[in-house]
Amino acid sequence: MMSWACAQLVWPSTAAISLAWACAQMVIDFTATWCGPCRYMEPAMNEFAAKYTDVEFIKIDVDELEDVAQEFEVHVLPTFLLIKKGIEVDKHVGANKQELRKKIEKHRV
Repeated sequence: MMSWACAQLVWPSTAAISLAWACAQMVIDFTATWCGPCRYMEPAMNEFAAKYTDVEFIKIDVDELEDVAQEFEVHVLPTFLLIKKGIEVDKHVGANKQELRKKIEKHRV
C-alpha cells in the first residue's frame, strides 16, 4: 500500500493514525487495485499531495482494510473523505479531479 505527503503515513499503523487525526486536515483516499477510476485519480492525488503540503493524504485499499471502509460507510470507489481536526467535513465520491480539488481548497486551514 502507498501513502502520500510529508509524513508518508501508511495505514493502519498506530502512529500513523494518531498523527493523521491530529493533523489540521487530511484526505483519505479509499481505493482498490481493480478499480479503474481509482487508478485514474492516482496521478491527481500525487499532484495534490505535492501542492498541498499542509494536508496529509492517506490511501486505504478497501480489500485489505474492509473494516475501515465499513466504518466510514464507503460503498462506491473511489471515495475521498476530507477530515479536519478529526472531524469529517466533506466527502467526494467519483473520479472528478476538479471537484475534489475544489473541496480540498475549500477546507484548507
